[in-house]
Amino acid sequence: MFVPIIIFLTAILLNNLKTIFNQLQYNLATGFYLTSILLINNFITFNTIVPSSNNFANGFQKTFIEISEIIKNDSTIEKKTVALTDVGIVGTYSTAKVFDLAGLVDKDRFNYKSYHDYVIAKKPIYLVLREEADISEVIPENISYKILYKKKVPGFGINTPEPRTVTLYKLFW
Repeated sequence: MFVPIIIFLTAILLNNLKTIFNQLQYNLATGFYLTSILLINNFITFNTIVPSSNNFANGFQKTFIEISEIIKNDSTIEKKTVALTDVGIVGTYSTAKVFDLAGLVDKDRFNYKSYHDYVIAKKPIYLVLREEADISEVIPENISYKILYKKKVPGFGINTPEPRTVTLYKLFW
């Protein structure tokens, strides 16, 4: 949001410098200013953004592979189904049929008003939720469940780098 303002102010500054300095001084001041901006940008990018992003990606992948293994290794269920918003890793590694709460790979999701309605209609055996969604908002009160796995995953974004809890539930319909 501030980038356009910074670009605009930079253009004004550089234009005003032309009237104050001769050509050589103007070129040096402009070069110094642009180099400083590049160095500051690289410092922020490689000391804040990249480590936070890598930390999240590694933790996220590891967590969802662990969840996939739990589902895959559950020998009590033959036809495994799982509902979650992050379908990629679990869909690939768990061998379970995936119901996509976000609707990215299942257009049928948009026939339902809420996660709750979708989950009731599909009746998955497993449910994976981040802490943003409470289990009571997703399944009916009379459905029992068991928590099979719960883990804090490094931040889901640069603005919110604090860990978020991901939980795997087994539902008993």
